[in-house]
Amino acid sequence: MAGEALRADASTSVVRRALLGVEVFSGLNAVAGGVGLIVNGLGIPKDQLAGTPFDSFLVPGLLLSLVVGGSMLGAARAVWTRHPRAGLVSMGAGGIMLGWIAVESVMIHDGRPLQVTIAALALVTLALGWWLDTREAAAG
Repeated sequence: MAGEALRADASTSVVRRALLGVEVFSGLNAVAGGVGLIVNGLGIPKDQLAGTPFDSFLVPGLLLSLVVGGSMLGAARAVWTRHPRAGLVSMGAGGIMLGWIAVESVMIHDGRPLQVTIAALALVTLALGWWLDTREAAAG
């Protein structure tokens, strides 16, 4: 019994660290990308906005920085402080990032390798968040 509990604690610790790493990386990447969009469009030709509701990269940059980056960094904080609902918060942040990249993929057709990477990070965040949430719920 005690060995089983120790293994469960160790696996939760590994998942927590992995989730924290993915969220900090993704959050900082989103904030930097959003600032880059606002400052210079990240070198993306403005004609990429044709067919989107945006005339400039300002609003997408703000959304990427504040909503995607902010939710990821907020989730990382919840994991770091061992908030009892950190897994649920992480799933929310992963869902936001997945939604962002899905909409971007429909609107912007360039950048597929980056879009696939971001979608994979979002799915990893969702999976690790779910795992952590189920562990925390089981632990009571």
